[in-house]
Amino acid sequence: MVSKRAGECFIATLNGRAEIRVGDNVTSSLGVKIYTAAHDPKTLELKDIVENITIESDAWISATVLILPSVIIREEIVVGAGSQVNTVLADYIICVGSPAREVKKRALNN
Repeated sequence: MVSKRAGECFIATLNGRAEIRVGDNVTSSLGVKIYTAAHDPKTLELKDIVENITIESDAWISATVLILPSVIIREEIVVGAGSQVNTVLADYIICVGSPAREVKKRALNN
């Protein structure tokens, strides 16, 4: 297990077997946790699940968000504080909860 603290964010991977890809202009608040590895509860041995994580450009990951293996956070998304992300999320949305769910489309002022 490799773990790093980036400011007050916690990033954990299993021996570098998965990648965390981060786009441009991503904002991450305090207490964010990113895990590329977990255990498969469908097996008695609790086999390792090791998957990449992608956070695309201009995403905002709010405080104390938990990001689990195989997640893709699309462009311009806002993940609300305390949310747990365990699936692929669409772009240009605001999502909250555990698990994180879309609450509305993100309206951008350009």
